[in-house]
This record gives sequence, C-alpha cells and structure tokens, in this order.
Amino acid sequence: MFTCRIQGHYWFSSTLAIIPASVNLITCGVKVNDNTTVSMVAQSFQYNFLTANFMTASAGLYLKFGDTVQVGGCINAEQIRNHSSTIFSGFLIKPDV
Repeated sequence: MFTCRIQGHYWFSSTLAIIPASVNLITCGVKVNDNTTVSMVAQSFQYNFLTANFMTASAGLYLKFGDTVQVGGCINAEQIRNHSSTIFSGFLIKPDV
C-alpha cells in the first residue's frame, strides 16, 4: 500500500503473475482509498504447450495528502504468484506547487 505524503500527479503500474493453468479467470483492481480506479483481468491460455498468465495495469492519478493506493479486491487472489514477476510501483510525476 502506498500512502501519499506529497499531493500531486502520480503514475502507478502493477503486473501480477498467475500460477499457470490454476484457474481460468482472475480479476483485481488498482484502488484509491478503497475505490477501484483501474481493473485488471487475467484469463489462462495455452499455445503449443506454453502457458502464460499475467495481468497488468497502469494509471495516472491525482492524489491528495493521505490518499492510499493499492492492488486489491481480487477474485481468486490465492492464485497470484508472490515472486519477482509480481510488482506494484509508482512515482511522483508533478507535485502541487
């Protein structure tokens, strides 16, 4: 979870890796103050015995002091891998002056 300490414009990105062939559909959202602003959906597919399961989202957000940003509200979240392929990051683009 990120808590805003400098009001302004931010860029956030998240990529979630899914355990291959574990489920057919997983959904999550990038949430600001518990409200989903961007949705992510992953659906399993297989091609020539190669499986791929990732979902990603990016968003430019205006945040006020104390706002929180996180990935949450996931359906089938237990199927998300907790390793280096799963990331959540963000940075300040322009602070309010």
